[in-house]
Amino acid sequence: MSKHLINQTNVNGIEMILECGYDRPTGSFFANIHSEGDIYYTSLVELGSKDSGWLLTVTAEHGLVVPRQMMDRLAIEAMFDGSNDFIEHEPYTQTESDRRLLQLGFRQQMSSVLPTDNPVWAWFTDSEEDLGTYALLQSKDYQAYVPSLLCDVLPQEGEWPVLDEQDVLKRLDTMHARLLKGAC
Repeated sequence: MSKHLINQTNVNGIEMILECGYDRPTGSFFANIHSEGDIYYTSLVELGSKDSGWLLTVTAEHGLVVPRQMMDRLAIEAMFDGSNDFIEHEPYTQTESDRRLLQLGFRQQMSSVLPTDNPVWAWFTDSEEDLGTYALLQSKDYQAYVPSLLCDVLPQEGEWPVLDEQDVLKRLDTMHARLLKGAC
């Protein structure tokens, strides 16, 4: 089984340690989240196989981001049936976009193919509310599939616009305000 450790401050300002990896015998991911002796989450008590969607849902629910380099490594381990590596990753500082996406209920998506040099992270929400069709909100670092009702992002000449970080944040603020007003 592989083991990855990373320190990160979650969206609520709590310094947490994420310990996760891929277990070859079970063909499954695992995760433990703790801080100063307090255990916030452990998958040790759960039965059944856990895929990358499960891992990224758990991290999002605890206000954490899996950094791209770590995610790429986990994807390779799952694809090629694990490793026995222990890797302590550099602490990750969440960007403002990370925090806003997490607060809006988005989670990351792990690539199902070999990692590429593309630095774009895919985020999506699987809200059970009927939010209509989805639009692509993207910057040089992010692709977020967001409900068009909440975002007003339209393709220009058949392609989705690439926004700068400030425009992404403005649109996320718009989404948040519309959700609070019950626009959906």
